[in-house]
Amino acid sequence: MTLNRSCRVFVLLAVAFGGAGCQTDPALPEFTLVEEEWSYGQRTGRLLVTDHFEIRTTATDTEFVDALPLFLETAYRQYCSVVPAPAGPAEKLQTYVFANRAEWDRYVREAFPARYPVYARISAGGFAERNQCVAYYMPQRIYTLSIIAHEGLHQYLSAKFRVPVPAWLNEGLACYCETFQFRKGVPIFTPQDNSFRMNSLRQSLAGGSLIPLKEMLATDAGQVIVRNQSAMTRAYYAQAWALVCMLRHGLNGKYRGGFDQMCADMGRRESVVRAQAARIAAPDPSATSLGEALFRAYISTDLEGFEREYRQYMRAICEF
Repeated sequence: MTLNRSCRVFVLLAVAFGGAGCQTDPALPEFTLVEEEWSYGQRTGRLLVTDHFEIRTTATDTEFVDALPLFLETAYRQYCSVVPAPAGPAEKLQTYVFANRAEWDRYVREAFPARYPVYARISAGGFAERNQCVAYYMPQRIYTLSIIAHEGLHQYLSAKFRVPVPAWLNEGLACYCETFQFRKGVPIFTPQDNSFRMNSLRQSLAGGSLIPLKEMLATDAGQVIVRNQSAMTRAYYAQAWALVCMLRHGLNGKYRGGFDQMCADMGRRESVVRAQAARIAAPDPSATSLGEALFRAYISTDLEGFEREYRQYMRAICEF
């Protein structure tokens, strides 16, 4: 990215989302940017190609669209900081941001017909499948960006790592990457400061509806959505977020080493071998999910003891 172009996008971010501009802020990621016209249906939009993304959008909020390349490249840097990308070339992440729900719905019907009944249940925002994030613009700019950052983590894992990532970790990492603040116009990710997930966690604690750890480790997010139980869905995502926060930041780093090693092994056969060995050694191998096996391999084989710590941690961060 040339200096002039970088500064233009940077200033647009500052104007669009708040914060004083700075001509040479070290937090700015360096990247190239190529723009072209792109159309969907009768609407003409924009194609924005960066080092790691191809962004196609029909959104008409110019400031928002101009902010997308820098935001997504900064989000990509956040993903890499948590789960290092394996070496070697990789295809660019395909991100679609449609102007409204109707356009989004039409594209989902066309591009994902088999999965459309599931995606149609999404109340707001978007989803990620394979190498695509498909979202739509909402007037709450910050909320739209948060959804794109969340789904972008799913894209990143799908595109970079050929070994399946268990749902609890996949969703926990996505929630971990969905909150940020703008400082001098630059997005700074704040994983532990997630008021939306925190509020959902408080509701689950108050209602006594926490999902048991063993069930959390085995449950797929799609299963939760299909059940169409909003309270359980909120609890699942909130607990997945809290679990990743605890592993990365909680208990004075007790589990940080195992968590970091698990993330470092994500794209390697090593993680599969270790999970298989942990499953064989589990008290009931036939009832041990992949998610639980990976957890046993890298984090703890004492699920009961960990769950006590986990519940105490959730109560502590919620001041409950």
